[in-house]
Amino acid sequence: MSESSWELPGSPVRRRAALWGTAARVAARYGIVRVSRPPRARRLARAHERGARDVYRTAIHLRGGFLKFGQFASA
Repeated sequence: MSESSWELPGSPVRRRAALWGTAARVAARYGIVRVSRPPRARRLARAHERGARDVYRTAIHLRGGFLKFGQFASA
């Protein structure tokens, strides 16, 4: 395996933008659900699904760089 295959994609600024952009999208969806009127259960389930999809895609793209964000968010 070459050394370049271990490098993270993009610059540090682009990686941070991807992390924070994903976090903002997920948070915005939950915010919309919170202020929406009933029935919220279906909207909340959709927010969970879309958030999980966004987090998964970003984590795969950043190859582990996302773990640091998770550690930061859970602290």
